Amino acid sequence: MITFKKRVKLPKEQYKQGLTIFRMGEYGEHAYRILEGEVEIFIEDSEKEMVLAQLGAGEVFGEMGMIGRSARSATARALSPLTVEVMTEEDFNKIFLKDTEALLPYLSSIFNRTRFLSQQLQELQFKGASYKTKTGNAILEGKSGIKSIYLVAESEFLKRQGSLKYREVDEFPFYIGRRRETAAVDVFQKNQLAIFDEQPFNISRNHCAVELLDGRVYIRDRGSHTGTIVNGMRINGSGTTIDRVELNAGENSLILGGVDSNIRLKVVIEAH
Repeated sequence: MITFKKRVKLPKEQYKQGLTIFRMGEYGEHAYRILEGEVEIFIEDSEKEMVLAQLGAGEVFGEMGMIGRSARSATARALSPLTVEVMTEEDFNKIFLKDTEALLPYLSSIFNRTRFLSQQLQELQFKGASYKTKTGNAILEGKSGIKSIYLVAESEFLKRQGSLKYREVDEFPFYIGRRRETAAVDVFQKNQLAIFDEQPFNISRNHCAVELLDGRVYIRDRGSHTGTIVNGMRINGSGTTIDRVELNAGENSLILGGVDSNIRLKVVIEAH
């Protein structure tokens, strides 16, 4: 008797011609595979649009949204009546163990994007540009007198997690998010600091990041579900559109979630 593997079914969405699926700059965690119709990918400013690609049935777009819930780098719009299959990072991790064949279109798209970026870097190097990665103190050298940046657990809940009592910020951006359960698979995990939390969760999988921009240190909310509070200022939560706030020299308070959250840390910036 021949048995057939039961395929994992993903949710579908439909869009009328001309509707926007997502906009450049928005945060999202969904990837899409076109089942019927066509999609136009473009970037825009106040005066014009620049079309980057037109995609048809079987092609994938928005896949980078699954990786760190990053901001969209372009806008996607339906060129015709459109039906898409929708996948989240959580879906990807579950399907990874059950039906890897269903992931092939998404993996192919991610690898093609990586290959394209690699080709662009090679072209830049050929033209004389230099591309060097730096981490930790190498980045901080000469940056407005900053010597080091580190995180210290403030709440008893975090202090009980031994690895969180003290943690140096040793690369930028430095991603912070919720740790998955021990048995779970997390293909796209990129948090340098993964924090255990209990339901109801205060911290999102991809919650916030410590960033260094032009010699200044910022906390950026990565589109978390509960928001982030920095030195008493709420970012990316209900009632605000601010997603980034600059830190001060010395000690800064950082709360992941609402005012009652037990995910509380200090961000300490030491000067030379």
